[in-house]
Amino acid sequence: MEIPRRKLLDVLNRIDLFADISAGDKERLLVPRHIVKVFPQSDSLIQAGDSDDNFYILLAGKAGIYKAGQRVAEVTPGDFVGEMGFICGEPRTATVTADMDVIAMCLDNKAFAGLPSGLREKIKDRLIGALVKRVDSLNRQLAQYKAGA
Repeated sequence: MEIPRRKLLDVLNRIDLFADISAGDKERLLVPRHIVKVFPQSDSLIQAGDSDDNFYILLAGKAGIYKAGQRVAEVTPGDFVGEMGFICGEPRTATVTADMDVIAMCLDNKAFAGLPSGLREKIKDRLIGALVKRVDSLNRQLAQYKAGA
């Protein structure tokens, strides 16, 4: 399924991860056409135990994150998954399955390295900021759990 470039740019404009990225950089981000993938409902974006370096940013749709067969989280447009495999090269710790048709931007280390350095830095900075927020949220949840136990 081919998604018109203009529509992809409109979607990128609504994603927080790309908020500070110029229109020209967004255009450059979409140069390799294989960077945007469509996952039909029930297809897996990521399979627990696999080793790859793909990092996904959901542009449309919704997916569930499963550990040991249990749904533990949901991702929606603007969310990203696979960052630990992308950054650390570790095997996948969860399975991510499309709840409905999902359109996602897929970056691997090779595609990421091919981006202009300024764009790579902006994406890395946004990714690090989002990870810091995620760790902070998990720490708060843990503190609440310990306080209630």
